[in-house]
Amino acid sequence: MSGAPATVLVVDDSPENRYAIRRYLSGAEFDVWEAETGSEGLEMANRDPDLILLDVHLPDINGFEVCRRLKENERTRHIPVLQRSQSHIDDAARVHGLESGADAYLTEPVDPAVLVATARALLRVRRAENRLRLLNQVGVQLATALTRGDVLQSVSAAVSAEIGRDPTFFLYDESRRWLRETPGEDVALELAFDADDPAAEVARTGEPRFDERQGIAPLVAYGNRLGALTVPLRLSETERELLLALSTQCAQALERAGLYEYQHHIATTLQAGLLPKSLPEIAGAELAARYNAGARAMEVGGDFYDVFPRGEDWVMVIGDVCGRGAEAAALTGLARHTIRAQAQHLERPSEILRALHDAIVAEVGRESARFVTAGCVLLSRDGAVRASFAGHPPGLIARAGGAVEELPTTGQLLGLLQNVRISDVEAELAPGDALVLYTDGVIEARRERELFGEKRLTALLRDAGPRGLDADAIADTIREATVAFAGSIEDDTAILVLRRTS
Repeated sequence: MSGAPATVLVVDDSPENRYAIRRYLSGAEFDVWEAETGSEGLEMANRDPDLILLDVHLPDINGFEVCRRLKENERTRHIPVLQRSQSHIDDAARVHGLESGADAYLTEPVDPAVLVATARALLRVRRAENRLRLLNQVGVQLATALTRGDVLQSVSAAVSAEIGRDPTFFLYDESRRWLRETPGEDVALELAFDADDPAAEVARTGEPRFDERQGIAPLVAYGNRLGALTVPLRLSETERELLLALSTQCAQALERAGLYEYQHHIATTLQAGLLPKSLPEIAGAELAARYNAGARAMEVGGDFYDVFPRGEDWVMVIGDVCGRGAEAAALTGLARHTIRAQAQHLERPSEILRALHDAIVAEVGRESARFVTAGCVLLSRDGAVRASFAGHPPGLIARAGGAVEELPTTGQLLGLLQNVRISDVEAELAPGDALVLYTDGVIEARRERELFGEKRLTALLRDAGPRGLDADAIADTIREATVAFAGSIEDDTAILVLRRTS
């Protein structure tokens, strides 16, 4: 915290020595702690003093051993140790002391000015090391920060821990005409670009400002002025340097996070255009769908689903396009539109998927290595199901009584081979039965090297019927189970559930 004196732990069994050292160091504005034995010194070191002044001769453990233990302990190894000894100690002992981990070694009698100067030098080294350690830690956190909120939270925590006050950030809006206080209250403070205010001036000029009441650092990244960071406190020279270093890290991370958020917004907007805006209402049935674009999705994914009428029947589709990005998005759009068009005049699901295969080959060619897995289901009003799955995970029927039946994969990947063999499979949905379609992101949700897998999914669905879960509850149960298993879902996932009610 700003203005707090440095603490020195003096470990010495001589009351006279401790008194003299305390007088020297207190006069130099150090806060002095005292320990009489090596054991007591080791215990007090856990309170994290800024410096340890350690006598070599102690009644229980000699100073060399105390120093060695301090440097081996993860909690105390960063504390600089200044060893002291009587004048009769030879050079070999001094070498032994330094090799035990001491950062410096003084021989008595020592001039008080030399003692204070040495202590201050060691503290400067520690502060520099601490600053470097902090900046490295913050840098690691900011390297994985995906949003501007994450960036501000990491930097705020570092400033608060090292300086003792929470900072306030002022960031330009998109128009760059206003600076908005972040984080702010319900009605955040806004400053005009040319406002007569210290924070606005620093943000505008890119020059820091420090006075008796506050410190303000500019947020500038790659020549782009983003705003300012303020701390309501008079800062020491060391704290000013730290604030400037943190503000530079903060600005660069804000620039990266802003780019990520923009790309993510574009990807999610495009992705939404490739999925149905809403699910239709089907008489005598419930429908539910869940989609996850992946934990760090910055490009459009290839998972898709659709439900649409064909006369008095309904067509359900689920699929997965290989890869991500613009090419995957184009192929996803092609797949959805082709299936919708072909389903109106082709009778069987296998014929619809074969038509999709031909459209993919015509569009991208077999040399592109782009392919699609897809499932197509035709559902009649009486509950009759005719389905085909080309290279796609099989559909599952969760019976009301608790049994789970599989609609198997009946064909090959679409878009690779010149001719594909695809067949159909038939089943019946009785009232209370649910048809579950999903992409491989569900069963390939990963915890280290273990996959969620089809067995876990099947076990989940055995409960759905007896518990009377509706379509929404079944879809939520699957999604929540995969997230609980893997922690987060890195891959795209799509889940489509139809439950017959009558």
